[in-house]
Amino acid sequence: MKEELSYDDLYAKYADLQLRVTRFSSTEQELINTQDLLDQEILLYKKLSKFNTDALKTNSIDEFLKKVVESIIDIFETEIGIIHYTSKSGIFEDKLVTEGGRKSDYKKLLSELYDLSVRGDFVQGNNIHTFNAEKISENSLIDSCLVSSKIEINEDVQILFSAVISKSKSPIYNGLSDRHRTIFSVFTQQVIALLSNILILKENNEQMILIEQSEIELKKLSFIATKTKSGVIISDNHGRIEWVNDAFQTTTGYSLEEVKGRNPKDFLQSDKYTNRDTLQQLSDSLRRKENVDVTILNVAKNGKPYYNHLEIAPIFDDNGNHTNFIAIQKDITAEETYKNELLKINSRFELITVSSEIGIWEWNPETGESIYNNILIDMLQLSNEEINRGYEIFKESIHPLDKERVMSESDLVVNGEKEIVNHEYRLILPKTKEIRYIQAMVVSERDQLDKVVRIMGSVKDVTQSWLFEEKLIEKNAELQKINGELDQFVYSVSHDLRSPLLSIKGLLSLLDISLKNEVLVKQYLGLIGTSVNRLDETIIEILDYSKNSRTDLVFDELDLYALISEIDEDLLHVSEIEIDFKIDFEGPHTILLDKFRISTVLKNFISNAIKYRNKNIPNPFVHVHVINTNESVEIIITDNGEGIAQENHEKVFDMFYRASSSSFGTGIGLYICKEISTKMGGNIKLSSELGIGTTIRLFLPKLK
Repeated sequence: MKEELSYDDLYAKYADLQLRVTRFSSTEQELINTQDLLDQEILLYKKLSKFNTDALKTNSIDEFLKKVVESIIDIFETEIGIIHYTSKSGIFEDKLVTEGGRKSDYKKLLSELYDLSVRGDFVQGNNIHTFNAEKISENSLIDSCLVSSKIEINEDVQILFSAVISKSKSPIYNGLSDRHRTIFSVFTQQVIALLSNILILKENNEQMILIEQSEIELKKLSFIATKTKSGVIISDNHGRIEWVNDAFQTTTGYSLEEVKGRNPKDFLQSDKYTNRDTLQQLSDSLRRKENVDVTILNVAKNGKPYYNHLEIAPIFDDNGNHTNFIAIQKDITAEETYKNELLKINSRFELITVSSEIGIWEWNPETGESIYNNILIDMLQLSNEEINRGYEIFKESIHPLDKERVMSESDLVVNGEKEIVNHEYRLILPKTKEIRYIQAMVVSERDQLDKVVRIMGSVKDVTQSWLFEEKLIEKNAELQKINGELDQFVYSVSHDLRSPLLSIKGLLSLLDISLKNEVLVKQYLGLIGTSVNRLDETIIEILDYSKNSRTDLVFDELDLYALISEIDEDLLHVSEIEIDFKIDFEGPHTILLDKFRISTVLKNFISNAIKYRNKNIPNPFVHVHVINTNESVEIIITDNGEGIAQENHEKVFDMFYRASSSSFGTGIGLYICKEISTKMGGNIKLSSELGIGTTIRLFLPKLK
């Protein structure tokens, strides 16, 4: 005969099982956290890239700055975005551009941000500082923020950037960290480079329009040309300089006397620095008397090279004769530096994709050209000769059962029907024939006319995660099998215990009839009967708890009024005196609920109300009020019984806790009620006063 395990052995096995489940759950959560972090980095890259793409389409300063503050909130997930834009010369209008928060707070917020910008420990290469609650005054509106120093653009415009979380809204936002500081610095560099170009275009376009009107207007515009921050050159129809403004002299180091009558190419351009193709383009356009717009690397008088954005327009008289060239040049060395910084940023993002082992590809629909990063090349096991056939090899490697779906989903992006598609599929590696599980994304980039001009995508090998998930499913199946065996054990034990207990109860009834005069024996037998009843109730409650834990919800249409009435009739024998029991309904009696679970909860609540009635008062009552709406059902059970002391309100739903000294139950009933309520998506609220009575509210949402 097989030896039965002891309770301690069973409990030890159960504890070991729970420990294994916890380890599996912890490992799974670590994988989820890692995936979430990668998803956040990719999402951030997409948001920065989208902002850059959208901003390049914007020539309006107001529209551009509005996009910036909106992007601050979107990218860095803060409550408020603020930009304060000022012009020292007054050429440009001062602007305070905001998004989020309350308008009435903006003036105070701006003052506080300027104070913080002075306090910031800005270092070379990073003009952003992070402040959290520990570094900010208690009286401040700000809980945490990212704030820049006052950044100068074009030697005239000063701008302050900030992302803010207020104290009133801080509980619903994540805090700002040094990681945000780094990314915010990158973001502000992008903004500055783009804004510089917008300012240049705005300023230069306005000047070119005025200059091109006529030769007569040239003298009237001389004052503007003199004061502008951009260099202005007026030359004859052969390109020989007639006049330059002060800004030209400041940028190049040459005075008007030194350059008058000379051609700019003779002293500003150098074989060492200036690009020959750009020189040829410039020469051809001037020869054809066409407008010129180029960026060229010039050399100042002191030998220092600088990037020069050059716009040249030919001037014609009323008879169409070419009389002059007018050129506007701008030193954009700072902007080019910012562009180089952006290239470095892109390199960092490339490092992120490499460290995350994410394959990246691009495809031009017009030219058919494709670009792949090294991760994707290695993933597809492509040789140098096969890279040009990368797309065909990739398509051939898709698992035959997945290919049609993958290609049709990708075509939605290529055809412009969707902007982004995420999908999963299998690849059969061309050389090793291994099957790899892939998570992929396909994204389109569109021009101003909403035409798809580029398709981009990412590919991530998630085979290890998939295999782990498969193992986890196997383990879960194993756990379910073990749980089923435990259920069978609970059922068997409870059945074996209840059978003899029911026999004992029958025998006690016979003894009670036959031993009427044996008072003492009858008293002892009564105590035995009480103990037997308590054991029976305990077993029933254990079965209820097990059934709730191990079985799924089963919804049936039932008459709740009839169910409550039936429970009342079943419990009549609990009290030796009559109790006023009432049922009030708001709404229909019929409702879709799990009959077993709602019966268990109502039996516990109503039984407790009857058992713990106040024996010192007349007219005890138990009232049940049901509110049945389209969205939910609320059952309110009120009695005038013993009540529960305030300090016990939070404990009565704990397992094995008994709040009343007169309680003869197991202390598991209300715990089971709470577990059932949670499983059904509801909640329980208790209000009670010692010696006055108790009200329990059971709220359950309707099945959608």
